[in-house]
Amino acid sequence: MLTMANIPIKISPPLPNISSNEALCVFNNISLIFPKIEKEFKLHKDYIKVDTDIAKAKILETVLQISRIPFEEIAIELTPSNAIKFTIQLKKNQYLIISLPFHSLDDIAENEVIFSLFIDNELTMSNSSHISTWVQVMQELCSL
Repeated sequence: MLTMANIPIKISPPLPNISSNEALCVFNNISLIFPKIEKEFKLHKDYIKVDTDIAKAKILETVLQISRIPFEEIAIELTPSNAIKFTIQLKKNQYLIISLPFHSLDDIAENEVIFSLFIDNELTMSNSSHISTWVQVMQELCSL
């Protein structure tokens, strides 16, 4: 069983209606992501200014979505601004940055994340929305 910050994670069945290839992608990506989150919690847990269990639940929901996107590399960072940032290399010269604030912001709803997509070092898209909306867009982009 996988764990995130010492909390056991049961993954089935929150990812319904996915192919076996996508399920393998999800499992492999989660296996890469969780150790990086563990490391960040050990180094910068004090950056989280909300209840740790609430932060972990938000991270888990986001990771389960992000893991559906095929990627080459991922970097994860807890930030002093009370957020977690995922920098994802989708393909060569394609980077997606996802910021998940742990607290409410004026222009961002409780269940939204901030996205920035860079292609060839140029910002091509940036917005905030629910994570599942962007996952669908990124899956389509990665399949091109």
